[in-house]
Amino acid sequence: MKQIIILCLLLLLFGISSAKTGIEIGLTGNSGWTSNKYLEDPDGWGFFIAKSLSQNVTVRFSFDRFSKDTRYYGVMQFGFLLPNPDTTREFIATEARVHFYELSLHHVIVNGNKMRLDAGGGFGYSKPKLTLYGETTGKTINSADDNKSFLSFSIDVTVKQFITTPLSLRFGYKYRTISSGALATDIFYAFDEISLSNVNINLILRL
Repeated sequence: MKQIIILCLLLLLFGISSAKTGIEIGLTGNSGWTSNKYLEDPDGWGFFIAKSLSQNVTVRFSFDRFSKDTRYYGVMQFGFLLPNPDTTREFIATEARVHFYELSLHHVIVNGNKMRLDAGGGFGYSKPKLTLYGETTGKTINSADDNKSFLSFSIDVTVKQFITTPLSLRFGYKYRTISSGALATDIFYAFDEISLSNVNINLILRL
């Protein structure tokens, strides 16, 4: 509900404008990579809405969802104590998910007739979640972290016209570094100190 309220407020803010709104809305496809054991090379999707503040500066609100399902052989026991020798080893199915809610500012570096190069930085919060399922024991572990803040850096190349005038196509790279959790040896932290990079493609509608 909190996220819906934030999005509605931003839509209202961006909607108060003249006939030439300077608004972009779009859909995003993501392919990422990270050193996190459970996310590894996640894929995802997202959407965004952006508003031009000047000829060279744009503010953007975006939502991105990354996910990775995988399977490994191990034991369903985490924390301070090591597994007993007779602990059941089994195939463990994993479902890793992370949502990003971000506000960012972007500045034009090069603005040509057909293409534009932008660089930007942003901040926001993420909601990581992991589900582990032991295929032999049937044991399930859910690890949902509290909201984690993050910072981001991005660089984008935009093709100003794609198929028809209102549509644009953007290719980008983004790097996010997420705040770490509390340090402890007896608690299972699935998403401690995540750095996530991704390339993305965006279909944009200019209003």
